[in-house]
Formats: sequence, structure tokens, C-alpha cells
Amino acid sequence: MQFVITRKTGEVQNCTIANEGIVNFSRGADGATARVHFGNQCRRRADDQTIVIKMICAT
Repeated sequence: MQFVITRKTGEVQNCTIANEGIVNFSRGADGATARVHFGNQCRRRADDQTIVIKMICAT
């Protein structure tokens, strides 16, 4: 899983577990909700422009 955050300045932050941009990910008991805790350079800011969620699968 990867989150891509575009900052107010246009700077793009790629956030993954590998780069410690995602510190914790947990699914809700209903299976329809989830919670993400961001760390390091990926901490959310009130003036962020966009956030895109990408599912990355490998087999």
C-alpha cells in the first residue's frame, strides 16, 4: 500500500511502510473502515492538497 501526498507547495511525498511514512495500518472490525498512522515526512498537514491511495500487489 502506498499513499501519495501532495503538499501545498506542490511537493509530493510517497508514503509506505518501507520508508516509515506509514507507521501503522489497521482495519476496522466491519471490514469497511481502516485507520492509518503516518510518520516521518508523511505526517498530515492541514494545507495538504491531495492524498492518493495506491494498492500495490505482487505475486
